[in-house]
Amino acid sequence: MYHFAKTIFRILFGRVARNVYFWAFIVINFLLNGTYAAFAGNKTSFIINVCITILLFASLQYLNTLWLLPRFVKQKKFKIYFILLFGSIVLFSCLFAAYNYYFDKYVTETNFSSFTFLALGSENLYSDIQRQLVYFWETVLIATVPVIIMTFLFSMGWFMNDYFEQQKRLDNALKEKVESELALIKHQISPHFLFNTLNNLYGLSLTKPNQLPDSLLRLSEILRYMIYDSKNNLLPFEKEKEVMEAYIQIEKLRLNTTGNMQFRIIADKDYTIPPLLWLPVLENVFKHGTRNIHQKPDVEFEFSIVKNQLTLYARNTCNEQVAAARHTIEEKDSGFGLNSLRKRLSIIYPGKHQISENTEKGLYEIRISIILNHLF
Repeated sequence: MYHFAKTIFRILFGRVARNVYFWAFIVINFLLNGTYAAFAGNKTSFIINVCITILLFASLQYLNTLWLLPRFVKQKKFKIYFILLFGSIVLFSCLFAAYNYYFDKYVTETNFSSFTFLALGSENLYSDIQRQLVYFWETVLIATVPVIIMTFLFSMGWFMNDYFEQQKRLDNALKEKVESELALIKHQISPHFLFNTLNNLYGLSLTKPNQLPDSLLRLSEILRYMIYDSKNNLLPFEKEKEVMEAYIQIEKLRLNTTGNMQFRIIADKDYTIPPLLWLPVLENVFKHGTRNIHQKPDVEFEFSIVKNQLTLYARNTCNEQVAAARHTIEEKDSGFGLNSLRKRLSIIYPGKHQISENTEKGLYEIRISIILNHLF
């Protein structure tokens, strides 16, 4: 229904339709301003006169908007454009005056009792010129007035249409650029995740080999999700939750003790969200919060969506020197980790997200708040 309405709107208010409306307005003006009455009811003469007049004016306008403006103005050849435009206006003004001159000569039943668009200031142009009451060049000057006005209006219409077309092309180019950047970041995330997880599984194979098959099965599910499902711009929250929980289970298997580990993944209703926003944060939690597998880890992770606001929070133990070194590395490497998340959020939610980090007394905290654009 939306696409149908959009198509109808484009037909009714598109460039062709606007031109049709304009010329229809000119014809209606001829009917109401006394021009039709001047033909003394001769409909055939009126129709012929109006059609030829519109043909002359339309020829100049479309010569200007379809050739002169695109050919010379867009290439910044302004001098050539104005010379050709001036010559065209003079030429079509002469043609319009000459046409009216000969029309009055051969169609004598017209009676222009007052000035009208077609009368060019004379009740009988042919007779007045013959008697030298007016001169032909004077009628040409009179004819230039409507010609210039119409040329100005059509030129303004062309400039407006060209401006909106350029904006549309710019918007499409920016959209394609954003999509390519997001695709690049997504492709960078998968190898990074795989590299870290394989390292963890290698450690698990040495310490808890009997749990390795289950971990590999969970890993295959996560990879399938990352390779196929995450190509979509938005995915259901429940699906994201399943993958988060599978990832957490893989990471927990390599630990001797889970210690104080809290994970909270909730939403107050069904949402669709960009995939894998949580991955860099959760990777960071396990990488630094469980660095020493023989100590009890102190980790808290929350991924919640309440009233259309997504909150991503993590807290983990972390040596301050290690944290400083990690930030230095991330500044140099713009492709991975939390820096990739910052890039994604700046593209998907510009001005609608906040990121705060704090490292104090051996604890690292990060909180990300996002106002979702999607109300479903």
